[in-house]
Amino acid sequence: MLQSLKILLPVVIVIGLSGCSYLFGNDGYFRDRGSDYLEAETIPPIQIPKELDKSSLEQLFVIPPIEAGEAVLTSEFKVPRPDRVAINRHEDNIRIQKLGNRRWVVIDSPPEKVWPRVLQFLADSNIGISMKNPIKGMIETTWLPYQDDEVTKNKYRIFIEHSLQHGTSEIHVRHVMVPRSVSGGGHLTWPNVSVNPERETWLIDELVGQLVQDERTSVSFLAQAIDSEVKSKLIVADGSVPTIEIKLDYARAWASLGLALDRGGFDVNDKDRENGTYYVSHSDKDDDDQEPGFFSRLLGGKQVKEETQEQLRAKSQFKITATQQENDVVVVSLVALGESDDWDSDKLSELVATIKENLS
Repeated sequence: MLQSLKILLPVVIVIGLSGCSYLFGNDGYFRDRGSDYLEAETIPPIQIPKELDKSSLEQLFVIPPIEAGEAVLTSEFKVPRPDRVAINRHEDNIRIQKLGNRRWVVIDSPPEKVWPRVLQFLADSNIGISMKNPIKGMIETTWLPYQDDEVTKNKYRIFIEHSLQHGTSEIHVRHVMVPRSVSGGGHLTWPNVSVNPERETWLIDELVGQLVQDERTSVSFLAQAIDSEVKSKLIVADGSVPTIEIKLDYARAWASLGLALDRGGFDVNDKDRENGTYYVSHSDKDDDDQEPGFFSRLLGGKQVKEETQEQLRAKSQFKITATQQENDVVVVSLVALGESDDWDSDKLSELVATIKENLS
């Protein structure tokens, strides 16, 4: 009996090993398929008949185009520092920003998460959608009546796009209206600004009210393709202080830059909007540098003397210039003034990064 077991044991082991190979080997049923994509072949895209709507059939993961020469390194590549994840902590998650007669919503969430939340707001508000394009980040409503207005009908166009910081979005609203007697709205040309600012404000306020209460975290894969670049980025060149490229019109870029300087701890000594220059200083303020309190002023604290423009500029450490380029692009540069050894290239780069991180 023992002799028979000794003979059967090797046979059982061989059969077991061959069985494992059959199930888990390279040709087994449960083989590792992790590298199958390396052997995948390109096939022609799906052809949709012309009479059918193909607007909703888009690439889920869009690969941005690579310009000629971008893949060729002319010098040693230096990995840039990543942007800070926590930005503008002093601000709320959702806020309405204004510049002149323009209003828009800034939300600390990427477009692919904002897109489904806006669609849900429209559905909950019983506002119909006549067109939506997640690739362009654009939604157009149906014609809407107002109860207190029997003369006109209204239509909205909503834009969702990246903001100035990674992981943030902007929501812009445009409004038009035509007489109700016009069949189908006629030939509609969208203006650059809303026809009725009050009705634009109404929709923005309603939208923000729901977004503040809405904590859903659904994601739209199609909306991931919305203009994948943020509106500001650092331009790094070998051996020089980085510059900031802002993809905004000059008026908004100038206002955003001024706000970023204030948030970043810069003292603005003088500014010239026409020539796009700020004269600023930046330092860690000690207690001795703080403004005198109420009792200090009452008892004769140090008086603040008025200074001339030349004196203000003379005490500035840096000159920051905003230069208008083509296609609504503003380039911001920083240079040190005077002959100071306290500011080397790395420290100047840190200051530029601070400005960029506080743009809004």
